[in-house]
Amino acid sequence: MKDLIARSQGKPLFVSDELPHYGTVLGELFHELVSPTPTGKPGRPKKPERIIDADLDYATVRRAKVRR
Repeated sequence: MKDLIARSQGKPLFVSDELPHYGTVLGELFHELVSPTPTGKPGRPKKPERIIDADLDYATVRRAKVRR
């Protein structure tokens, strides 16, 4: 996937079957980390939130058997 994305210009339309792994990988490749606002309280700061790019085009295709 990383090689395909490096060779394409912009963000292409991704189409796959309904396996959840594809959505997971695309979410890992096309995201932005947004840091939470500091609370001023002592302790470990919260981890940044992963926000998936709004312009990512991803569709799943469901294959159905037709009975005649």
